[in-house]
Amino acid sequence: MNFNPSKGRDPNYSPRVSIDLAKDRMRTCALQNLRNIQKNYDDYEPAYVSRVLRENFLNNFSFTAGSIIAGYWPKESEINILPLLSGLAERGCTLCMPVIIHRQSPLRFRLWEPGAQMIPGRFGLPMPPETSPEVQPTHLIVPLIAFDRFGYRLGRGQGYYDRTLGMLRAQSRIIAIGVCYDGQELSAVPHDVYDQRLDWVVTEKRALYLADGVDPQKVFSILNMKEQTV
Repeated sequence: MNFNPSKGRDPNYSPRVSIDLAKDRMRTCALQNLRNIQKNYDDYEPAYVSRVLRENFLNNFSFTAGSIIAGYWPKESEINILPLLSGLAERGCTLCMPVIIHRQSPLRFRLWEPGAQMIPGRFGLPMPPETSPEVQPTHLIVPLIAFDRFGYRLGRGQGYYDRTLGMLRAQSRIIAIGVCYDGQELSAVPHDVYDQRLDWVVTEKRALYLADGVDPQKVFSILNMKEQTV
């Protein structure tokens, strides 16, 4: 259907099925890009990128008493944030890790510290045991496979972090910090009203404040509308 200004339809709107298709196509390329970046760093110096990431993060953030920071266990080619989490613990920060309870539910978070016991979780990722108390974080360190300058991220397609951030932001102020390789930035990531924006992205080269970014007209929306025109 063609866009008719007289009917007031948003020209930037794109049906969710088109967004999902755009994300799936982008995800394949983004995952290969991530593997290539990780391999290049491994060929150079395996611990270098994690060390620089830790320095960039700790130099740009200071946390007040009562802050609870949620990390995550890095998967496959994702940048290794475990040295960063150790650095936060050394500074006295309270840490927690995500736990998947149900497929369609937001994440829950259990207290964690470096070296603490972990058990196998969903998708084979380690998680704190049930004996570890549940907490609500004030800051989320968020994994991603691609991001843009306007704070939108591309994840692995399960929607856990979007559901979680939506729930947490409805309850209180929370800061979402994407952590990744610098080479994972894209000009635009397809998104809809369900996608939660990041406040910051920290890489091995820089820290980007994104909360004040202006949502640009999405090229994906324009392309998708052309595909649907009959």
